[in-house]
Amino acid sequence: MHICIDLHYDVPLDFFYRHQNGEKNIFSKYHLEKIQQGGVNCFIAPIYVEPWFKPDKALRRGMETLEIILEEIENTRQLVKIEKFDDFKQLQDAEKIGIIIGVEGGEIIEDSFYLLDVYYRLGVRCFGFVHGEPNLVADAGSFKNSKGGIFEFGRKLIKQLENRGWIIDGAHLPSYGLDQLIEIATKPFLISHTLLENPGRNVGLSRSQVEKLAEKGCLIGLAALNIHQENEEMGAVPDIHEYVKCLNYIKNITGSVDCIGLGFDFYDFLDAGFIKRRYPGLVFDRVEGLEGIQDTKNLFPLLENSGYSQTDIEQIKGKNFINLVRKLWTTGVQNEKN
Repeated sequence: MHICIDLHYDVPLDFFYRHQNGEKNIFSKYHLEKIQQGGVNCFIAPIYVEPWFKPDKALRRGMETLEIILEEIENTRQLVKIEKFDDFKQLQDAEKIGIIIGVEGGEIIEDSFYLLDVYYRLGVRCFGFVHGEPNLVADAGSFKNSKGGIFEFGRKLIKQLENRGWIIDGAHLPSYGLDQLIEIATKPFLISHTLLENPGRNVGLSRSQVEKLAEKGCLIGLAALNIHQENEEMGAVPDIHEYVKCLNYIKNITGSVDCIGLGFDFYDFLDAGFIKRRYPGLVFDRVEGLEGIQDTKNLFPLLENSGYSQTDIEQIKGKNFINLVRKLWTTGVQNEKN
């Protein structure tokens, strides 16, 4: 089965704001052709809650976003909601595109495992703990003197997520929180989108974390982000060649491509007003050669020229993710509500 997956595609944000303006069939109008051009046939679409809705309206905002995602799936014959492993078989049809609904912030379940089950019943399968602001699951490093970490409810949540066959996503956990997750988790998990540590920036995976994640059988989705402060010239990944260098780095220190995936985190379609309000002082520059999901196909000839075999490339494109999910999606929802 051929699969090429973007592990983090923020289309629900586009769905929500266009839907508020009265638009329908948003995926078909604005995203379908680009995804087909890029050769991508599966993606994780996260439910994201903006900080101005947190905490009081996070649950409502999460449910509203999920409803719009489900409506888009119903209205798009090409989209297949991936809820169980056998659903990937539908992607053998070249016309079909798989969508895995995810969560980017635990505030949408408050402190309730019952709410976690509601999201599962509605088809959500990937769970990320935090984005920017703290919640009852974890701290994003935003409290004074906080290094960012997983709270007691978050520790219990990890157990529940593993028992029920969720894909755990460690993206956006601060370094200390990710170290905790590596220690606590008993099953491999996903980092859907991340950068590599840079001496000038307090973001990204350290060499030690990359090594530990690989040893644990986790999957690292490398992001293509050229986001920087107004006083900086460029971000972490200014062009596709730098992206390849980052992939090479992971391959070289782990000795294989088994832990590598593609988590581009494309932002070319995000509303400029939203970006300005959500990220004041930041500049979102283009990543030359990887500006949007339609450019995904540009990456693979460069990997081949860099010495990657076709088997390596197929692993990075999606087989590594399939291998991860095969290990996780075997038990389904459990009944315990500890």
